[in-house]
Amino acid sequence: MNVNKPFEQIVSSLYSEKPSRNLFHYTSLRSLEGIVRDRCLWATDIHYFNDAAEMRHIAQLLDGEIDRRIRQGCDNEKVLSQFRVWLSDRLPNGNMVFVTSFTQNGNLLSQWRGYCAPGKGVSFGFDPGLILRCADEQSFQVGKCIYETADQAKLVTQIVDAVSDLAKIRGEAAPNKKHPSQSYHGVFEEIENSLLHIGALVKHPSFAEEEEWRAVSSIFTNYVEAPIHYRESLSMLVPYIHFSLAPSGESRLFFKHVFLGPTPNINLSINSLSRFLAKHNTGQFSVQYCGIPYRNW
Repeated sequence: MNVNKPFEQIVSSLYSEKPSRNLFHYTSLRSLEGIVRDRCLWATDIHYFNDAAEMRHIAQLLDGEIDRRIRQGCDNEKVLSQFRVWLSDRLPNGNMVFVTSFTQNGNLLSQWRGYCAPGKGVSFGFDPGLILRCADEQSFQVGKCIYETADQAKLVTQIVDAVSDLAKIRGEAAPNKKHPSQSYHGVFEEIENSLLHIGALVKHPSFAEEEEWRAVSSIFTNYVEAPIHYRESLSMLVPYIHFSLAPSGESRLFFKHVFLGPTPNINLSINSLSRFLAKHNTGQFSVQYCGIPYRNW
């Protein structure tokens, strides 16, 4: 019997919905040059995303559910108390999962402001089938982010229920194998990878307008031998891996649509961007200006 089946079912359900509209990616003109040249995006370790609360949000939701059950006098307080401590350490500091982001809204002011340099932004759209093919070939899963409070509450209830059931099946580790304060940590380690895949799709409700979809990698436990690269940020080195945008059998990069972000030089920017994309044969489309006045940036 597969005792981890409840977690597999949760993950499978979260990633079962498939995108049906173009998926856009926002970036700078400088980054676009590299994306076209290398035919790939950078998938960042989710712990290093610009939004520092990425994995903390699911941890806070789980902590709240655990606290509620303990205050109501549950019969497995030891399991849940240990799970709470384990979560506070492993979710922010444990195994690595890499994510690259897309959105179904290719022209959103908050996205231009959040992900693009002033006057130098671009968003380019892909056929969703292409992204799914690329993901499948690279052991990524594509999933839609969860923003609704009710959906998140239901999800954390399922997780805590499944952890409690698994702890009953596995039992408590003997003192000679685990310290008494960590007697159920072996149980939690079994479901760590599933928790990372779940947490990668749970976002704070305030970001709902982004309509974000994510390509989420398999889990990396060996950071020495894995194909991980590092880039400089404002205060640290950020780990990332390549997410290829050219599936097997394709020799070039295809865009379905391109928006130019707010800029003071609309006509000149559209001309040069159009010529650059045509030079690299990235598809049949016209670059469209976002329509947002640069002064509103």
